[in-house]
Amino acid sequence: MSGDKNVHMESKLFQNFVGGAQLAFIALFAACTKYAKSTQDPTASPEAIKTTYGMFQDVHVMIFIGFGFLMTFLRRYGYSSVGLNFLVAAFVIQEHMLVGGFFEQVFHGGLSTGFHKIEISLNTILLADFASAAVLITFGALLGKVSAMQLLLLAFFEIIFFSINECILLQIGLMDVGGSIIVHVFGAYFGLAASWVLTRKEWKEDEGNAAVYHSDLFAMIGTIFLFVFWPSFVSAPASEYDQERSIIATLLALVGSCITAFIMSHRMRGGQFCMVDVQNATLAGGVAIGSSANLVVSTPGQALAIGVASGILSVLGYTKIQPMLEKTIGLHDTCGVNNLHGMPGILAAICSAIVCATSSRDEFPSLKHQIAVYGARNIGQSNERTAVEQGGYQLLCLLVAFVFAIISGAASAFIVKFVDRLGEKEAFLDSILWEVPETELPFYFDHRGEINRDKLEKGKVDDDAIIEEGKAA
Repeated sequence: MSGDKNVHMESKLFQNFVGGAQLAFIALFAACTKYAKSTQDPTASPEAIKTTYGMFQDVHVMIFIGFGFLMTFLRRYGYSSVGLNFLVAAFVIQEHMLVGGFFEQVFHGGLSTGFHKIEISLNTILLADFASAAVLITFGALLGKVSAMQLLLLAFFEIIFFSINECILLQIGLMDVGGSIIVHVFGAYFGLAASWVLTRKEWKEDEGNAAVYHSDLFAMIGTIFLFVFWPSFVSAPASEYDQERSIIATLLALVGSCITAFIMSHRMRGGQFCMVDVQNATLAGGVAIGSSANLVVSTPGQALAIGVASGILSVLGYTKIQPMLEKTIGLHDTCGVNNLHGMPGILAAICSAIVCATSSRDEFPSLKHQIAVYGARNIGQSNERTAVEQGGYQLLCLLVAFVFAIISGAASAFIVKFVDRLGEKEAFLDSILWEVPETELPFYFDHRGEINRDKLEKGKVDDDAIIEEGKAA
């Protein structure tokens, strides 16, 4: 009875938190936001829909289908992977519109000049999707090891820290068109720090932390959706001067990492492909090119080379680096976000620093092009940065994001550690949170041999008899 009572109390806690937060969102949106003037402009609004809405929808698909299904590889956690992804993304999209708008005003003098209502436009919801991507990356590191309540609390705190970090990096003068530093590095290392705090030792060898044939197939749906729409994720914030180049560079980096991931997986796994590598390392090029997709102007070969390097790095992460981190510092990373988002994000920052430091004005057809691409360098102003200086600032921003993510992730995890935590035997299980089917036989390529269906049927008959006896009693 005590177990049922605890479940009841935890359910009430979840319902009260989410319900209260949603009521608060309604009140805050009513009091603190308004539609941007552009939404009523007969010229600007149709143009924004034409140029922005299509790419926003691509990113939206990545958030709700790509990330959701990518995490369905766990054999008994598919409902939670897709369902909690759905819940958390919807929650933080609302939160970022408010929190991101608030901190943007703080960093632009709101404390001294006064605050105004946050304007909601297509660009606002696009940036909210980017913020939700960071939270879902964090979810990957914690997959199966936190309750719905803990996950939402972590998401709530992460959006606050994400927004602060974003504003700090933009104040420093970061150039990161595809969010590799702002989104991927921050989300990955926030999640890894939280996982280090929240993961129990016994969960690391839990039998539920494994895939079956059909769960890996579902995860490949997420991989393909992410692969197809990633060029929109990187290029959506770009201007008319560099958007097309960003799309091309991202596609080249993705195909480079895809081919390389297959080669490396075959090499590192003893002559067979591994679905973990194929689901994740094939996408590493999209992360690695994110900070420099609009900067690699010398030749498309630069983008392809970055993709190849990221594919190699990501597979090495899964085969060598992740086991080493788990053994040496006890860091458990369910989805391997360090290998897909963390290290490729660091590579992206390094590549952007190199490209910035070696850039030449002769590579741009006009001053307008250079100002649009290298806006953070303050081109033509008294405080203009040199190419080498901007390269240094890119690395500084990487360091700030990395350190801030780890500190804020660990701190947030300590806060939620004792709130509705999972029991010793409750990790990687849908049945803790969901009503689940109980008669499925999901065994493919089972090394124990064919299922003894007669035995299973006898067990069902015995169970039915026990139920009938209970009813009679």
